[in-house]
Amino acid sequence: MIPLLQEVKKWKLEEIEREKEFVKLVIGRNNTTENKVWEAIKWWKLKNKWKRGVDSDDAKALRMIERRIKKI
Repeated sequence: MIPLLQEVKKWKLEEIEREKEFVKLVIGRNNTTENKVWEAIKWWKLKNKWKRGVDSDDAKALRMIERRIKKI
């Protein structure tokens, strides 16, 4: 069981690394804070599918996350 959990942890850390560039993009386009962007990303993942990465449909994710940031 431990090797499986280690592999899942590795995948999640890789996902976070990929999402960092997305966060920078959203911050630049919306003049907002990094915390608000991460909060909106968590909201988006829960809304669509638990632990879904933003890279699975990044154009749609970008639109929805930007709208959410404006509401926060």
